Amino acid sequence: MNTFVKTLKVLGYISFFGVMVWLAVILFFEAEYNGVMNRLAGLKGDDAGQHEGAKLVIAEPVAMRGFEPTVFDSFTRQRLNNVYETLIKPDRDLNMKPALALSWGLIDENTWKFVLREGVEFHDGTTLDSRDVVASLDRAMNYEGSELADMLSTLDEVEILDKKTIVISTKEPDPLLLSKMATVYILPREVLENPELTPVGTGSYLVQELTSNGVLKLSRFAEYWGDAPDFAKVDIVTIENTDGRVRAIQDGSVDVLDYVPHDFVDQLGEDMNVYSIPSLEVQFLVFNTNRSLFNSEDMRKAALMALDREEFANYLGKFVRPSYQFVSNGVFGYNPDVEQIGYDEEGALEIAKKRNVEGRKVSVILPKGLETLGEYLEKRFGAIGLVVEVEYPEDYLDALENGKYDIYFMGFKSELGDASDFFVSSVHTDFEVEGKHYGQYNFAKYSRSFLDLSIGAQGREMEAKARLFLLQELMTSITENDPYGIPLFEYETVFAAKDGLKFEPRIDGFIYLNEITYED
Repeated sequence: MNTFVKTLKVLGYISFFGVMVWLAVILFFEAEYNGVMNRLAGLKGDDAGQHEGAKLVIAEPVAMRGFEPTVFDSFTRQRLNNVYETLIKPDRDLNMKPALALSWGLIDENTWKFVLREGVEFHDGTTLDSRDVVASLDRAMNYEGSELADMLSTLDEVEILDKKTIVISTKEPDPLLLSKMATVYILPREVLENPELTPVGTGSYLVQELTSNGVLKLSRFAEYWGDAPDFAKVDIVTIENTDGRVRAIQDGSVDVLDYVPHDFVDQLGEDMNVYSIPSLEVQFLVFNTNRSLFNSEDMRKAALMALDREEFANYLGKFVRPSYQFVSNGVFGYNPDVEQIGYDEEGALEIAKKRNVEGRKVSVILPKGLETLGEYLEKRFGAIGLVVEVEYPEDYLDALENGKYDIYFMGFKSELGDASDFFVSSVHTDFEVEGKHYGQYNFAKYSRSFLDLSIGAQGREMEAKARLFLLQELMTSITENDPYGIPLFEYETVFAAKDGLKFEPRIDGFIYLNEITYED
C-alpha cells in the first residue's frame, strides 16, 4: 500500500472513530460543569438579540482544527462554510444550487463546464477568476494533507477556457461530481501558494480572530456578492462540556446551541425554541459472514428478528428513531419499498432451533460507552438461546481489523447525501486498484461479486433514475435478501435558538450564518 492510500486510510479511521466517540457522548456522557462559563465571559454584546447588527453567539461541542481548506471534519467545516465558499452549494434538502459558479453543464459524460459569477471579491479585495478555482482544486487533489483527495480521485484534468470558465474532465463518468464540488473551498491562488495559510475566502463573514480559548470571531463582509446577513458580528464558541453548553444558553450567553444533548432539552427554558432534524448517520451491527454462526442467511435473519429495534430506540429517547436500512430517509439510494425484517422472537427462535445453536457463543465488540447496547444484545439474543460475549476493546479499530468476532458495531454518515459512499467503502470487497481503495471499512471481509459489479455500475451511471434503481436494488439485497448486518437506529440532531431568531435546520446539519435572521 503506497503512502497516499495509507494516509487516506488513517484519515478514514479518524473519521470513523469520531463517529463512535460522538455517539457515546450524545447518548451516554454526563459531565460536570468545570468552569465553562468563565470562557464565555464577555462574549455577549449589550445589544445581542435586540436589533439588526447585533452580535450572534453560537456554541459548538467540538473545537475546529484550523483554517486548512481541505479538511473534511464536519465540526471544522461548520465554521469554515461561512468564511470559504464552493462552486456549488447544497440547499436545505441537498439539492445543488449555484454559489461561486453561476451555471454548469455536461459537455459529454466525462466533461463538465462551469461558469463563474462576475464581480465576486475575496476578503483581501482580489477578484475571483478561473485561476483561483484551478489552484484550489489542485490543492484539494494533491496537497499531502488533503482529506478530499480520495473523493476527487476521478478528476483527470482542470482546464481554463477564460477568466470565468473552467472545464473539468474526469477519468470515467462521475455522477457525484457536483456533490464533490460542493466540498472544495475556493481561495485566492496567492494565499494557497503561501505555506502559512490565512483564512481568506468569499463568504459572508471574514475572520477577525481565533482566540486561544477557542472562540472564532467573525464580522460581516461588506462586499459579499449575496444578500447581506443580519448580524454584524458572530462569535462561535467551543463548549465541549455537556452541562456547560446547556447552562450557557440558559443564562443568555449563547443565542444558538448546536447539537443539544438529548437529555437536556427539557431544561432549556421557555424563551428557547427547539428544532430537530434526522441526521444522515445510521448506527448498525455488521455480521462476520466468514465465521460459522452467521455464514447462513437464515441465522442472520434470525438475529434481525430477535431485536426489537423500536423498543431499543424508544429506550434511548424521543430523538432516536429505529432504522431498517443502512442509510437514512432522504439519502439518494434509500429504498422505501424494502420489506423490513422486523421483531419476531418466535420466528427467530424457530430458526435457531432448526440450526441447533442453543448455547452457541456470539462474540461481539462494541466501542466503550455502548454498554447499554451490549446489555440489550445479551438479553435479546439470549432469548433465542445464544450466549453473547461482549468486549469493549481499548483500541476499537485494531480489534475491527483483527476479524475474530461474530458481530461488530459501526456508524456511517452519508456526507454527500448519497448511498454510494456506503456501498463503496463498507460493502464492496476490500481491495485497491489504480490508487482507489474499495471496501476500506469492510472489516468483516463481506464479499459478493455480483454486488461489486452493481456498486461499480452505479458509480458510472449518469442517468439519475437508472442509478437510483441500482442503489435501491443494492439496498434490497443487503437488507432483505442476504443481510449484511442489522440497522439499529438513527438519532436526530437537535438545535436550540432564542425567541426572535428565525432558524431552520438543514438535513446536512450545517449552520450557515446568513440563513439565520430575525423573525418578521
